[in-house]
Amino acid sequence: MTVTDARFVEGMMIVATIDGREWHIPDNMANGHRQMVAQWEAAGNVIEALEEESQS
Repeated sequence: MTVTDARFVEGMMIVATIDGREWHIPDNMANGHRQMVAQWEAAGNVIEALEEESQS
């Protein structure tokens, strides 16, 4: 399985694209998909930060 991108979203979750499919993954290392994202990070990739909503 190949992770191609990942970003943090609200609720301590990560949205990652794995083999072309979008997954909503808890930020919990006990989760197998989260472990795959961690391996992707170890290869030099970065999970995009959570974008805060701007206050107008």
